[in-house]
Amino acid sequence: QLPFRLIERPNPARLARQTSWQCRGDLLCMHAKADALGRICDDQTDILENIDLARLVFKENDCFAQPFHFENDESRVTYFERDDRDPHYVAHEDFRCNVIVMAALPGTGKDTWISNNFLDMPVVSLDVIRKEMGVSPSDNQGKVIQAGRERAKEYLRAGIDFIWNATNVSKQIRSKPLSLLRDYGARIHIVYLEVSPAKLQKQNSNRKDVVPHKVISHLVQKLEPPTALEAHQVTYVIDGIEMK
Repeated sequence: QLPFRLIERPNPARLARQTSWQCRGDLLCMHAKADALGRICDDQTDILENIDLARLVFKENDCFAQPFHFENDESRVTYFERDDRDPHYVAHEDFRCNVIVMAALPGTGKDTWISNNFLDMPVVSLDVIRKEMGVSPSDNQGKVIQAGRERAKEYLRAGIDFIWNATNVSKQIRSKPLSLLRDYGARIHIVYLEVSPAKLQKQNSNRKDVVPHKVISHLVQKLEPPTALEAHQVTYVIDGIEMK
């Protein structure tokens, strides 16, 4: 329903550019029009006019049937970090290191994916730190996260590529490690894994350290797959099939 009120938002052009990196503007407007035509309401004509205006906003910003063009990945990430950034600004890319940030529910297979793809890269794993500190997944994770950040800083200061291995299931949770990596000038690649509920339950049951069902249920309620607004690169691995 975003096209219903896009033209009335404080910065419709920026919102259109942002939306274009999450879905296609032409298909979104088509879906919104079908939604509006299927309604019985007094303001149907106004809604349809707003959808037409939304379509113009997407077209005027060259993001109607494709994502808005940024000169490079850093320009895109920087633009969505700040409201006052010129969308045509060309950001300089000079990364100190490359960091892969895992994002997935417990039992999805993050460790297996890492061993199959980046076995030789050092890993900052919150699961490992949790075991070292004797902290249960259902306990307060503050000390575990802080210890992970300190280990990450060692690699960042040295300019060493590494993997940040944690659930990172929501944008809010991811924002803290991503902010740290941005502060140190790292290039960020988020890898999101997802499997069917049945496979998730089976893989979690077969783990040496089974994560309680209530913990997973709690994380499921928070689950927000990452988007291209958050990192230089995002890869989705759905039931073992990689998509970018």
